[in-house]
Amino acid sequence: MRRTGRDVVLVVTFVTVTSTILVGALLWLAGANLFRHVHRYYVLFDRSVSGLAPGGTVEFQGVTVGRVQDIRLTDTIPPKVSVAIDIDPNTPVRKDTRAELLGSVVTGIKFIALGGGTEAAGPLPSGGVIPGSVTAFEQLGDQVAQIASRVLGIVDRLDTEVFTKENNAKLGELVDDVSVLADSLRV
Repeated sequence: MRRTGRDVVLVVTFVTVTSTILVGALLWLAGANLFRHVHRYYVLFDRSVSGLAPGGTVEFQGVTVGRVQDIRLTDTIPPKVSVAIDIDPNTPVRKDTRAELLGSVVTGIKFIALGGGTEAAGPLPSGGVIPGSVTAFEQLGDQVAQIASRVLGIVDRLDTEVFTKENNAKLGELVDDVSVLADSLRV
């Protein structure tokens, strides 16, 4: 089989177009910031950020303004959690802006909600640190998960250690004895 120059051009064109589409799709899916300008800030939390993941949403007063890029522990003792976030440059992040970790108790998926900030405080420059807090509701959700885990452990132990065949047989005998006793007291 003989290849012509036209065949080579068609193959090269196909490979080039397919590769370009694949790279573009991967960049879009990964949320790459190659083609848009963003400001990077760091949010410091002193409690667990379980449920927050890179790619997670960052909101300002309920409007999505950015994404979580990275989550790391600081070198301090005890360590804090440093969350790198990329935010739209038009977002009014001020020196007194605060961040809260919010999310769903049901799904466990968390996001960062930015809020506050006054005109008098002035803008926070890109690369600045925003103090973060875990809301009482989120702490309650973590406690509910711990309690549920303990309850499941207790139920499992009851099932394997208390409600055995031997104990069920003994309980049946006790009920029969109480029934006989009750009948004899009626007479």
